Amino acid sequence: MSNYRYLDELGADEAHDPYYFGASLVDQIADCPGQEIATHTMSHYYCLEPGADMASFAADLDAACQVAKQRSITLQSIVFPRNQYSPLHLDTIEQRGIRRYRGNPGAWAYRSVAGAGQTLPRRLMRLIDAHTGVLGPHLFRPGGNNVPASHFLRPRAGRLTALHPYHLAVIERAMTRAAQTETGFHLWWHPHNFGLDTEANLAGLDRIIAHFTRLREEYGMVSRTMATSGERQ
Repeated sequence: MSNYRYLDELGADEAHDPYYFGASLVDQIADCPGQEIATHTMSHYYCLEPGADMASFAADLDAACQVAKQRSITLQSIVFPRNQYSPLHLDTIEQRGIRRYRGNPGAWAYRSVAGAGQTLPRRLMRLIDAHTGVLGPHLFRPGGNNVPASHFLRPRAGRLTALHPYHLAVIERAMTRAAQTETGFHLWWHPHNFGLDTEANLAGLDRIIAHFTRLREEYGMVSRTMATSGERQ
């Protein structure tokens, strides 16, 4: 997989091409308390796909670190694209001072594999789990460098729209369990997934935030970035 085919689409700067450039968004995040600017690699690098190698991954990561340095940002965490990585990739990020990474849930359906390994049974099991929680809450003990994903907040869209309340309920139950057991819960999503039916999707996010507020008041649950996930209040 190559991202070079997109180069012809690039504009000159953010003013001319806001879809590919977002320095103003980075500044807004940096100015917001409690937020972390991490890396997703420079080119959305797929570590386990055919053609990928450690030298090109290291070069990509060096480029990401250099861009961050230009904005006085020290990268401490990484989210690997498609959560693809191996122990060698973890060694490479550690050599560059990046401590935390988003790992995968422990269940077999979520294990880190190349695209060819994302079989129909795996995808179907993840879909079922998202709406039933059958594989468990996917919680973890904070403190390690691996900050594993717990649940992906799926957008309310298409044929699964009617099932979305069940999906939100699965997330809320897992959050409650994490608060009760003082374990970690890692929610993630793609903001662009909210581009369709935006009002309804933001309402779902509001529901989750409201649930977190209740858990904070009742159990003292706290919100952390990946870099600070192991810290206590």
